[in-house]
Amino acid sequence: MSVGGKGADVNTPRKGGSHVRLTNRELQVLQLVANGFTNAEIAQSLAISRQTTKNHLSAIYDKLGTVNRTQAAIRAVELGFARTAMEGASGSDRTSSHGSH
Repeated sequence: MSVGGKGADVNTPRKGGSHVRLTNRELQVLQLVANGFTNAEIAQSLAISRQTTKNHLSAIYDKLGTVNRTQAAIRAVELGFARTAMEGASGSDRTSSHGSH
């Protein structure tokens, strides 16, 4: 899923009729979390600090009603913000985009 310019909100229906509104940057962070990236890897990939990464994650957890990255990753898939390996996002995408551990 490609993400456009900064500052725009992304809407998606949430169970119960409400919506989840993530900024483009939050969506980028969430997609990387769903693909198994660490905070350090996210920060490096997006050219932001680790603290900024943590700040984005806190906002994401609040907006998704989750308390950790595992729950957030699951919600990302449920809401269509990220794909599972079964749907076509493979582990090879992760390693080819930023190297191996």
